[in-house]
Amino acid sequence: MEIKREPYTIRPWRMSDAADLARSANNINIWRNMRDGFPYPYAESDAVDFISMCEQMRPVTNFAIEVDGKAVGGVGYQPHTDVERFSAETGYWLAEPYWGRGIVAGVMADLIDYVWNHTEIVRLYAGIFAFNAASGRVLEKTGFRRVGVLEKAAFKEGRFVDKVLYEIVKPEFADFPDVVSAQSADLPVLAEIWEAAVRATHSFLTEPDILFFRHAVREEYLPSATLFCIRSQGVPRSFIGVNEREIETLFVHPDVRGNGLGQRLLQFAVARMGADRVDVNEQNDQAVGFYRRMGFEVVGRDPVDGYGKPFPILHMRRSVRESNDS
Repeated sequence: MEIKREPYTIRPWRMSDAADLARSANNINIWRNMRDGFPYPYAESDAVDFISMCEQMRPVTNFAIEVDGKAVGGVGYQPHTDVERFSAETGYWLAEPYWGRGIVAGVMADLIDYVWNHTEIVRLYAGIFAFNAASGRVLEKTGFRRVGVLEKAAFKEGRFVDKVLYEIVKPEFADFPDVVSAQSADLPVLAEIWEAAVRATHSFLTEPDILFFRHAVREEYLPSATLFCIRSQGVPRSFIGVNEREIETLFVHPDVRGNGLGQRLLQFAVARMGADRVDVNEQNDQAVGFYRRMGFEVVGRDPVDGYGKPFPILHMRRSVRESNDS
C-alpha cells in the first residue's frame, strides 16, 4: 500500500527509515501511550529490528507515516485467527512535533478504507489507555464507536490503568451502513446544509444572526467536530455531530426533509454513541417536537444561548424509560 495525501504518505517501512524512526519514536510521551513492547529509550538498533520484522511480514500490515520526506510515525492492523479471523486490532503513533495537525485522523480514515477494500476484515478495534482522551477523539472522528471500559486491563508505569475499547464495522455488515464519517472535504457541503436548513426552519433569526452563526459554524465548529452524515449519490444530504453523548448538531437539507434522515441519524447516535442529551432552540418548534417524539424531555432552560444572544435554549434529555428500552 502507498497512499499519498497532503501532507502525509502512508507506505511500507524501509530499512533506510531506521534513523528517522529512532529519532521520532524516542520520546517518553509516545511510549506512555503504547504497549511496553514499544521500547524507551528507542535506539536505532530497535528500529532496525522492527523494520526487519515488517519486511518479512506477508501480507504487509504495518506502515510508515511519512511527512516532509521523513518517517515520523506508524500505523497498522493485526488480523486475528480462528473464529476471530475477520477482526483485527489497529493502532498508530506519531512523532510529537506533528501532533494537533489532523494527520492521524486522515491516516486512520485511509487505513480503514484500505482494510475494507483490500482485505477480508469486517471489524477493526482499538484499545486505548483511559487517560489518552486525544486518541479517543481521533477514533470517534474516523467512525469508531466507544464500546466500553475495561477496568484495570493494563499495567503501565507501575500502576493498573483502565482501557477504553473502540470498534468500527465494515458498512455493509453494520447496523447503520448508510451512516458514515464525514471527511474534511465534506465540510463546505455540510456548511451549505446547515445554512439551507436554518433558513427553512429558524424563522426567528434575522439575516445578521444567520451570518454571525454561519461564520462560527464554518470556521469554528465544523472543522473540530466529530461528524457523521448520510449521502445521496456520494454527496452528504444530512449530518449529525456528537460529543461525549451530547448531540451538538443535527441538520437535514430541506430538499430531502420528510424522508426519515434525521430520525436515522438520531437512532445511530443513540445506539452507537450513547447519545442521551441535546440543547434545542426553544423557538424551533419543529426540532422540539422531533426530539419529544424520539423520547427526549425538557430538563432545563436558559434564557439566552451560548453566545449570550436572546434565543432561549431548552436542555433535553432522553428519558430513563426510553434509554432502558434501547
